[in-house]
Amino acid sequence: MKYENMVELAEAFKKGELEGYTLMLDTDNSFLWYSGPVPDGLNEDEAESFCDRKTDEASDWFHGNGYADVGDACKAAGIPAEWV
Repeated sequence: MKYENMVELAEAFKKGELEGYTLMLDTDNSFLWYSGPVPDGLNEDEAESFCDRKTDEASDWFHGNGYADVGDACKAAGIPAEWV
């Protein structure tokens, strides 16, 4: 993985390394999704294919653990937090 945890991921977003990407959250996983612009001149199918390729590329960069990442996300935001 390029980003091992939420702290590294947060830094990457702050630095602009992940411009055009959104962290998709689910109960048991999280992953990066390309939500940025598509090149001009692409039809709908080509644009969808472009976004799918960008999302597939990002699948090697980060995989999270859904709700289990909340503690790391708080840490990345500078919020003291503990599980109870």
